[in-house]
Amino acid sequence: MRVGKRSTLRSFMVVATRVCTILVACMQFTATSAEQAPDTKPDLSINSGVKPLGKRDIRDIRLSGWRKLCFEVSPAEKVCRTTNVGVMDTGQEMIRFDLIDAGAAEGRIQMLLPPGMYLRSGITLTVDQNEPLHLSYSWCLANACVAAGPATPRFVSDLRSGRVLTIEVVDPSFLTVSVAVPLDQFASVHGGPPTQLFDESLTLRN
Repeated sequence: MRVGKRSTLRSFMVVATRVCTILVACMQFTATSAEQAPDTKPDLSINSGVKPLGKRDIRDIRLSGWRKLCFEVSPAEKVCRTTNVGVMDTGQEMIRFDLIDAGAAEGRIQMLLPPGMYLRSGITLTVDQNEPLHLSYSWCLANACVAAGPATPRFVSDLRSGRVLTIEVVDPSFLTVSVAVPLDQFASVHGGPPTQLFDESLTLRN
C-alpha cells in the first residue's frame, strides 16, 4: 500500500509540475504579447508624436471682439479679464478666451469650449508664427470644458504685438479644428480702461 501511495503521489507531483510549467509559459507569452501588441487607438496628446487625421477651419463663427471686464475684489485690488467670445450662427457659444490679470501676480489664460472635444490633446494657442502655448483641460461641466494655465510674459507680449491668435483643438473625429481670432484691438483693450467694471457685490458700475 505504501508503494502504491508513493507511486500515486509521484504521479501527482509530475502532473502538477507540468501544469505549473504550462501556466508559467502562458503567462510569459501573454505578457510578451501585451508588450508587443500595437496600440490601435490614436494617441493625440501633445507629446505623442501622432498627428490628427486631418484639419478643418471654423469660419461660420461670430466673435464678440475684445472686451475688458474688471471686478473690484477690494478698494485697492482689481481682477481684470480681457476676453473674446465666439458664437455660432445657432447661438451656441463655441469658444471663449480669457486673459486674467490680478495686480502684480502672473496672469492666467482660461479657455471655455463645448464638451465633446478630445480632451487628451488639450488646446494649442499660437500667435502668428511664434512658439505655441499648450493648455491642458482642467475640468468639464454639462455645457462646457475649461482649460487653463499661466500666461507667460512672452506670450502676453506676443498677444499685444501680434496679428492673429490661432486656437486649435482636436474634435471627436480626431480632426484638428482651428479658429483665427484677430489681435488688432487686443493691446489697446488690454492696456486701457475696463469696458465694464463690477464692484464686490458684482453690481455693474459703468
